[in-house]
Amino acid sequence: MSYRATGHDRAARTKFGRPSGQGNPVDIEPSVTGKGYWVLANTGVVASYGDAVDKGDLKRSGISWSKQATHRVRMGSGNGYVIVNSEGSMLACGDAATYESFGGSGMNATGAAAAYG
Repeated sequence: MSYRATGHDRAARTKFGRPSGQGNPVDIEPSVTGKGYWVLANTGVVASYGDAVDKGDLKRSGISWSKQATHRVRMGSGNGYVIVNSEGSMLACGDAATYESFGGSGMNATGAAAAYG
């Protein structure tokens, strides 16, 4: 895969945009245009590269989860996303609608992510 860094992210990115010192990458998703991407770390930190718009993450929200983040679901507009953890808790960022989390319901992260997508 070839990736050409833009000016704002050249210094901050490492190989494939791994969020340095912010946990282990668990999910990656391209931007709407395909000219950028988001990387989600297990800590809930989201790193954006290229034209992928940064709309926040778990660390900056001030919310603390007892389970690791596992999925990030992009909204069709490209201006928001939802971070989901392994027990189904969700954090909406940008223009993503806020719904009640599935945390504690028995639904796992895969089911919660599919409900948003």
